[in-house]
Amino acid sequence: PKHLEAVREYLVLDHNATIADGYEADDSLGIAATIGGNSVVVCSLDKDLLQLPGKHYNWKRREFTTVLPMGGLRQFYEQLLQGDPADNIKGCSGIGKAKAPRLLEGCTNEFELVSCAWQAYERAGHTEEFFIMNAKLLYILRSEEDCFRPPLDLAL
Repeated sequence: PKHLEAVREYLVLDHNATIADGYEADDSLGIAATIGGNSVVVCSLDKDLLQLPGKHYNWKRREFTTVLPMGGLRQFYEQLLQGDPADNIKGCSGIGKAKAPRLLEGCTNEFELVSCAWQAYERAGHTEEFFIMNAKLLYILRSEEDCFRPPLDLAL
């Protein structure tokens, strides 16, 4: 955009904004929310951030929600199954917004969630590399050293 540098400089100098260097802005929010713990409210319209446990505010709906750790994991694995066209992430073939939650129904921990998601990818003929790549693209960082790591060996 024509005025990007001027707007960036204004936000940094006049509003104490920080520049996300080496990762996306939503990862910066994930890191800040993790560091801030219970004192932070994540204010965003971006559904990706609902994988972060804690308090959230959607100003368009004027709605506060609290995401519990299991709810955040479920949000992540649902997104992993259905993909995210806005971020050009394909997801698992044949699984959309309605089917993803049904596939994860009854999962009570992250091992079960990743197992169900991986089995769906495998049934659709996707590779482990495709699964891991999508997961890494969708995962919101909690620290600068963080990344998605499956909680089990997918080749079971």
